Amino acid sequence: METQNKTRGVAQIILHAVGIVRYGKHKLACFLKGSRSKEIIPKMQENVFGGLLWHTIPAIEGFIEQLEAMGFIERKEQQGCHHSFSVYALTDAGRKVMNEKIQIPVQEIKRENPITVGDSERRTLELFRQGNSATDIAKIRNLAEST
Repeated sequence: METQNKTRGVAQIILHAVGIVRYGKHKLACFLKGSRSKEIIPKMQENVFGGLLWHTIPAIEGFIEQLEAMGFIERKEQQGCHHSFSVYALTDAGRKVMNEKIQIPVQEIKRENPITVGDSERRTLELFRQGNSATDIAKIRNLAEST
């Protein structure tokens, strides 16, 4: 229930932001988080700047992805100086949801970075399994004991 309360109104905040700024996913997430990036500061007067301050950038990006998958926002190609890039825009469904203040549930998706184990870690584990202490392993591998 607590997670539901934390995400209540998130969709409305994102849809409102998409309606006033032309950003891609990461820059939009930074805007909603309240980033002080020089590229984002000019938009600070908008009332959604920092509207999702209590969420992390990856969580906000997850919310944006969910709204895109549901068809409330879509990517549009925007021409830049030297190349084009995609920005988010409201779809008709997104405008309807925003105008009628319909609550769209989104969920915070916990993304865990996979743990990678390299040769160095495997060698240390092998020495540990052979019964060596941390001090012994450090000496054998020519490492600081704190490592």
